[in-house]
Amino acid sequence: MRPIRIPGAAVVLALVALACAGCSKHDEPSKLAPASSSARPGSGALGTVPTSTATVPPSTGGCPSPGAPGTLQVSTATGDADGDGTRDTVTVFGTGTADDPAPYRVRVALGDGHGAAETAITDAEPGAGQQVRALGVAIGLVFVQVGSGASAGVVGMFVLDGCDLARVTAPGSQAPAKFAIGGTVTSLSGLRCEPVSGKGGARLEVLNATSDDGVTYTTSEQSLRVEQHAFVADGPPATGTLQATDAALQSFAILACPGVQSP
Repeated sequence: MRPIRIPGAAVVLALVALACAGCSKHDEPSKLAPASSSARPGSGALGTVPTSTATVPPSTGGCPSPGAPGTLQVSTATGDADGDGTRDTVTVFGTGTADDPAPYRVRVALGDGHGAAETAITDAEPGAGQQVRALGVAIGLVFVQVGSGASAGVVGMFVLDGCDLARVTAPGSQAPAKFAIGGTVTSLSGLRCEPVSGKGGARLEVLNATSDDGVTYTTSEQSLRVEQHAFVADGPPATGTLQATDAALQSFAILACPGVQSP
């Protein structure tokens, strides 16, 4: 087998789950932006939510319809974000300037004209050179690239809960969960979606592999589930070792979720 080829760039953290103390005006992840709409009946990653009266007239029943999205650094992706069997459209756009499109927002326009849900991406990295874009939908999660580094893209997830679009937080934290995808010759980070049937539903597998010599890697696979807009560890991580020549090592540096683009 061929040895794995990983770009020799700066080491990137596998799971970025720290609140951004001392960040820029665009990096304030400790609080999610307040929802501008109220809940609607439906089932997303968190199941059925109760009905409440909308403060804005809904579009063809369902959720309120916000105005047109911004026109700066716009990206789109599609997928079933609310679990109703129809394709929804995810749009990420900047609201700043051409030189610095941040702050960014993410919108999910529901299929069949049932309105939309929208919220701020509070931790999207500023600067015209940053990659902030819609990636897709899988296992009930909306995937968004919130930044990029020398050798990895940084990914965050949102969940549609009725008419509210909420950022999924890191395990044991109120900070938005962020995951690096990619890495260097000695440190790899990846994600894999596992559509588990039965109680508890799907899982997100967080994959890490580190090496002192670029030959033998220590691996970790941590399973996460979503509870109340937060990732929760589903048991301890599975650990092991892999050689650089093992083709399985490649999976520790990619995002493997059907319907989701790689960052």
